[in-house]
Amino acid sequence: MSGYYALTGLTSPGHYLYEGAQSMTVKMTALIWSDAIAGLLVVGFLVWSGLIRREWQQNPSIEGQN
Repeated sequence: MSGYYALTGLTSPGHYLYEGAQSMTVKMTALIWSDAIAGLLVVGFLVWSGLIRREWQQNPSIEGQN
């Protein structure tokens, strides 16, 4: 489900492709870009956690190490 949110967040700058983008308020612009940044952060977390999971599956003995 988080992958779906990330993809929708990444498409947020698409608001600027439509007419009327010039009339957007500062608040609307900030919300659009914060949604895009949140989408990037979720994608980054999904990639990172996938890499950690793969590493953990290849070497389960690293679970208890600090």
